[in-house]
Amino acid sequence: MRLDETRPAPHSLRKLELRTSAAGYDLTRHYVDWRTDNLHDVRLDQKTSVLPQLQQFVGAPTEPHILIEYGLGRACIFARGPGAGHSRSVTFLDDEEDAACVASMLLDAEPDLRGVRCVQVPIYTLASLLRVLAVLPELRCLSVFFKAYSDRMHTPASHHLPWAMLSNLVPAQNLCPALEEIDLEVVCWNEDCPLTSDDARELSSQLAVLGDHGLHDVCIKGFPEEIVRDVDASHVDAFGVYFGDS
Repeated sequence: MRLDETRPAPHSLRKLELRTSAAGYDLTRHYVDWRTDNLHDVRLDQKTSVLPQLQQFVGAPTEPHILIEYGLGRACIFARGPGAGHSRSVTFLDDEEDAACVASMLLDAEPDLRGVRCVQVPIYTLASLLRVLAVLPELRCLSVFFKAYSDRMHTPASHHLPWAMLSNLVPAQNLCPALEEIDLEVVCWNEDCPLTSDDARELSSQLAVLGDHGLHDVCIKGFPEEIVRDVDASHVDAFGVYFGDS
């Protein structure tokens, strides 16, 4: 498709999906040039994480979400609204080591992110994104992906969970007074060494320690029911920590 930025968007245009493999090419400017009330669905996919038009791209959403997926080397910012049926997303290549850069980019758009109600991030980016959470007064839901790392050189297959990173849940919760609950989504993508009841017991023990430091209202997801059925989690009941549906 050849874009003619000198002409207005067709009145009938309701969906705009653009991809580019060109390094350094930012597609968000095309949305800024072409946005209309009729444009309901916008999906952009690019390499660069330099988004000078991010603030205008986000606009004034009624249900803004921030979703960062570093597991696939991708980051995505997604927003709904204003108005029913309007959504837009921009996906870009990124490196999990550069979470601080993404945080700075989001802070540049801070005036239009004040209404954010949901944030989904991997746990290893949480420390870098704390300063973003601090400027989201309407944040109600924080979903944190807690991924098990596989030891591919070990036989039989094994995995480990980054327990030390859980400590960042405490300042995250303290920075968000409107936060109702933290969803801790535990994932292990290696089918040769799935999550176990020992993982569930250790996780509840780790959260009990953090409960003594103020952590509360955490829903643990990702464990099959048969795994946690016999796991005693009574020591975290007082902190509102529980195993939810996987």
